[in-house]
Amino acid sequence: MSEIFVKMNLDELENGDFLATSDEVPGLVAQGRTITETLEIAQDVTRKIIESYQEHGDEFPLSLRSKTIPIPEKAKISFKIEVDSTFNISAFVARQKANLYLLMHLGELVSAGQPELWMEKHIYWRLPIIYTLPSVGTLGTIGELLVQIDNGNIELKEPQSIKEIKNRVENLLKNTSLPAGVQV
Repeated sequence: MSEIFVKMNLDELENGDFLATSDEVPGLVAQGRTITETLEIAQDVTRKIIESYQEHGDEFPLSLRSKTIPIPEKAKISFKIEVDSTFNISAFVARQKANLYLLMHLGELVSAGQPELWMEKHIYWRLPIIYTLPSVGTLGTIGELLVQIDNGNIELKEPQSIKEIKNRVENLLKNTSLPAGVQV
């Protein structure tokens, strides 16, 4: 399997979609609803452009020649795409912001778990929403929220409303055997 690294230009369109192009791959234009979808489409289009050059015996553009090696007809190719973004919000700050948000909307028994990077329409920190009882410990994960890495805006991912999260807490409590004497 051969890998080719291609620099992509990623722009957000007025309608909220994303557009990927590349100065290194002539003819590459990919549009999607999210960053992830757009980059996946861009990978596929890049692969097809390179395959087309090979099938027709065309010479690769100068921008690709230094990146490509001869690829057998039935080879498997892997593409890596690099995305640049400014991290204004660290994982630690994202968790602090998420915990404050959860405290204000759901109380002290709900907290944010370990953040991980996530790409959708924007680049986010994705954090699980965890329900805990002081005398028992963690009862379970009841949802996820997203914190944008550039501006710190918070969005509920799953479920998409505070009311739905409260319903999940009720269902979790109904379906959990609590030790004798534990009150909720």
